[in-house]
Amino acid sequence: IATDHAPHASFEKEFDLNQAPFGILELEVAFSSLYTHLVLKNELDLGTLVTAMSHKPAKIFGFDYMGEIRVGFLADLSIWDLNEKWVVKDLKSKSKN
Repeated sequence: IATDHAPHASFEKEFDLNQAPFGILELEVAFSSLYTHLVLKNELDLGTLVTAMSHKPAKIFGFDYMGEIRVGFLADLSIWDLNEKWVVKDLKSKSKN
């Protein structure tokens, strides 16, 4: 799983959908989007999604992190209520498309 956090200027996106650079505002909703469209539709299990978005990237980039909570490791945690419904608003992105 990969995400591309390269915002485009608004003038670059002012084309037909097929000609404009690909991308949507996604950083803040990457996990929830993938959970909704892959895990809840039985295309992927939750453990595989979590691994693909945490352990695998850390390993690829050589980070001293393997998803453990212990002394000496970075406290880079996310906690999700998988039953909570929420609305996307106030996204923090340079892109305004």
